[in-house]
Amino acid sequence: MPNMINKISLTNFRNYPKTEFVFEKNNIVIGNNGVGKSNLLEAI
Repeated sequence: MPNMINKISLTNFRNYPKTEFVFEKNNIVIGNNGVGKSNLLEAI
């Protein structure tokens, strides 16, 4: 099985003051414009 990201913690990154994302097998990132979807992908 390839390496997978299970969790990412962000502190003062773009529009995330302090946030933790936990990932499972398959994930979909959805949301309105300007809420940080692209910022999350840049952090990964």
